Amino acid sequence: MENYKYDTQLLLEGRNLDEDEIHDYITGHFAGDCLLVVGDEELIKLHFHTNEPWLVLAYCAGLGEVYDVVIENMDRQARGLKGLASLPQGPPDGGLSFCGGALGLPRTKLKLEHKKTRA
Repeated sequence: MENYKYDTQLLLEGRNLDEDEIHDYITGHFAGDCLLVVGDEELIKLHFHTNEPWLVLAYCAGLGEVYDVVIENMDRQARGLKGLASLPQGPPDGGLSFCGGALGLPRTKLKLEHKKTRA
């Protein structure tokens, strides 16, 4: 059994989407496991474990609008490490910019909450 590092989840909105075609394309072109593709012709929920989530994002972006993207590093989770929770302070403007230009994705501003913990 291969170990895939990234739990990749997203919503895909478009027209004439076919969950079976999307499932078959991902299965045939990307290494991974735990694939779930459910929805209808206008909205698809996708879940996939892979080492190359950016390839899945690029493919889906070619089919419609991608949103509510979640990519979690399962290796870090297993070691008890969490993204910003381990940093002493959050991003200076309360958000981070993700530039997906290399993937053909639009530039997106992600709002991340940072909660201060008491010592």
